[in-house]
Amino acid sequence: MNFKKTFKNKKKPNVLVIGDIMLDTFILGKHLGKSPEGPIPLIKKQKEYSTAGAAALVALCVNKIGGKSFLIGGLGNEQSAHELKYQIKKNKVKSYIVTDKKSVTTNKVRIFSDQKALLRLDSESPFSISKKKKIKLKKMILTKMKSSNVIIVSDYGKGFCSSEILKFVIINANKLQIPMLLDTRKNAKDFNIYKKSYCIKPNFFEAKSIYKNLKRNDKSLKKCSLLFKKNYKIKNIIITLGEDGSTLLDEKNNFYHFRHKRRKNIDVTGAGDNFISSLAVMLCLTKNLKMATNLSNNISGIAVEKFGTYVVTKKNFYSAIKKNKI
Repeated sequence: MNFKKTFKNKKKPNVLVIGDIMLDTFILGKHLGKSPEGPIPLIKKQKEYSTAGAAALVALCVNKIGGKSFLIGGLGNEQSAHELKYQIKKNKVKSYIVTDKKSVTTNKVRIFSDQKALLRLDSESPFSISKKKKIKLKKMILTKMKSSNVIIVSDYGKGFCSSEILKFVIINANKLQIPMLLDTRKNAKDFNIYKKSYCIKPNFFEAKSIYKNLKRNDKSLKKCSLLFKKNYKIKNIIITLGEDGSTLLDEKNNFYHFRHKRRKNIDVTGAGDNFISSLAVMLCLTKNLKMATNLSNNISGIAVEKFGTYVVTKKNFYSAIKKNKI
């Protein structure tokens, strides 16, 4: 398949992204030694910058590789929220943002010394939404679903993806027969709210919460995936394994393990978001989840080689297709 021609000749894939929106802040510095004030390192600040994260990063990645995203999420009303709105607008991501003045927008501040992670400081509070705003939100979600080819839900457990909203999205996605890809940071106690979804993408440690004896071999990974399917009636299960690639158990219980070239992990920030965005665009183009997973596996491998929040490009996208003869 010639994907350059496909992108040129077809309409851009419409991807609806629903979920938690975060700000990723990076403070880079140089280690000067021990602080005179106590047994702590003294760092000279050299640079500080912020980027959109979580669902906002997913929407941005979709656009960068040739898709057309629409972002639905929630923010507070403080400086982090204003910065995120600026980032979303600057990157030309169309959106519908629900504002809750009582909520604190998640801001993950990462401090690096000589490019080595030193500390992460998180600011956040659970997102809440009034009944009136929830009614408007549901109407907007349903309207945008009807014009979407694929839906991505980025649930980081920060409150926007409540059980009520998730149930609404899953029921209507199934009714409209639109594939919904779930990227979640939940544990086994919460997976029930994802029942009857099209596809879920836990990482190895998240998957381990439902199968404590999970190992990094195919037999164990397939058993874990079958448990997901049995317990939660989810059609397709993708488990990401970092340097060991990713696995897919599809609707017919076919099991695949996609490996990629061993890479040096410099920074894993945004790797999962690049994976899910590539998966959505590729699924729109091919209608083939196996092929889409294979490509996304390699895209996320590229992301971990880059420092900070990396956004995949069309060049990366085509390169991954060519290298893997997809």
